[in-house]
Amino acid sequence: MTLQQIVFLTAIFGFVTSLTWLALSIASGTRRKRRLSSLTKQGSLKAARGRWREHILALVRPFAKLAAPKEDSEDSPLRLKFLRAGYRSDSAATVYLALKSIAVVMLPALFLVFGPDGLRPLQTAFWAIILAAAGYYLPDVVLRQKTVRRQRELLNNFPDA
Repeated sequence: MTLQQIVFLTAIFGFVTSLTWLALSIASGTRRKRRLSSLTKQGSLKAARGRWREHILALVRPFAKLAAPKEDSEDSPLRLKFLRAGYRSDSAATVYLALKSIAVVMLPALFLVFGPDGLRPLQTAFWAIILAAAGYYLPDVVLRQKTVRRQRELLNNFPDA
């Protein structure tokens, strides 16, 4: 594997990781944001943030439907994953599933457009499939890491006996 290919794959990994982090941070209603919003002017800030969030959700809902599970209940496994990771917002699952659907298509497309030119068709197909699989599983890995970090944080915040 050449240095150019390693740099390209590292850049794709960084792009998808950053995109996943951004989507999950937009979808979450963290305590810090709630505390800060209670200190500022509540009406204008919440209205502006709500319009922005609703606009983004309207854009990603069609992509989320591609990967959405059939059942839609309060105790679904996907909802429980988000609760364990600290994401209580209803829009978290929509953004997560949309990001997962987009990453599966975009990573191979970016590889085909910006990837190395000298690869044989079989090698190109292999890397496209690998990148599609990475786009599908990377949001799961990020969510799992957030869950582990939050559980560790909760455990460390309990006082020792």
